[in-house]
Amino acid sequence: MINDVATAISQGLDEAFGDGYEHYIDDIPQGFQTPCFFILLLRGTQTQIRGSRYFREHEFDIHYFPQAVKQYTQEINAVAERLMMNLEYVNLSTGPIRGTDMRYEVQDGVLHFFVHYDFFIWKVPEEVPLMQELHQSQKLKG
Repeated sequence: MINDVATAISQGLDEAFGDGYEHYIDDIPQGFQTPCFFILLLRGTQTQIRGSRYFREHEFDIHYFPQAVKQYTQEINAVAERLMMNLEYVNLSTGPIRGTDMRYEVQDGVLHFFVHYDFFIWKVPEEVPLMQELHQSQKLKG
């Protein structure tokens, strides 16, 4: 499911920015071309709510490496605005999920866009074999 969310983010980036931007999920190759995005899962948690119902939280950090090496502020600000608008909802095979707690910061000329994608899951319980037949006999005194 986590890989599905990362893929949905990548598809959302495609819709927002087109084919001119590479997206990397696993790692960034040596000598990569800018501009590009790198999708990184920072933290994932799962909490049992009741019975087989669980709540999963996923915090992603989407790195954006700008085209400009110097004077990149305007480019980064424009990309951050588009990310805020276009990654609010991403589409999974089960339907859209909403991104929350969006924020961004710039470190060493790289935009770090943070977003949470949280949802409930239903864990299918294991089938336990039912009891076989029970034969019982009783005698009454008296």
